[in-house]
Amino acid sequence: MQHSRYLWLTGVVLLSFFLILTFNTPQVVMTAMTDPFYANSPQVTIQKFWNFLDSRQVDLARGLITNEETQIKGIDLAYEWEMIVKDDALLKLLKVEFLDIRNPQAVIVKVSWSSALNKVQTTMYSFDVRQTNKGWRIWGIKKINDLS
Repeated sequence: MQHSRYLWLTGVVLLSFFLILTFNTPQVVMTAMTDPFYANSPQVTIQKFWNFLDSRQVDLARGLITNEETQIKGIDLAYEWEMIVKDDALLKLLKVEFLDIRNPQAVIVKVSWSSALNKVQTTMYSFDVRQTNKGWRIWGIKKINDLS
């Protein structure tokens, strides 16, 4: 009976490993394990960006912005968030809602946050997210007023 448990456990581990390699290439699996910023979709990258800003890890959020020409625009958002957090330490990200994800070149995101001092604030952003050799990275961020 004890040998059959080990055999079942070995079978489950080998099946899991086989499924991982079947659905993802070995390069994707190894990169995801070694690079904490690696993401295999634009939505995950944008969600990580906002989670870093929410947890006050602004340097890590800046690490997800790659293009040298548009880096200043994205870093402006990180600096803006840092200043808002310094003014209101109780600020908390409530929701990141993806409005349009069909085109990774222009992902529209509605972000809501609140604190004990202020009511809920909502802002919409257009993220330009592109595939790089290190996974999806934010190429540019633009604050938008409405969808028209």
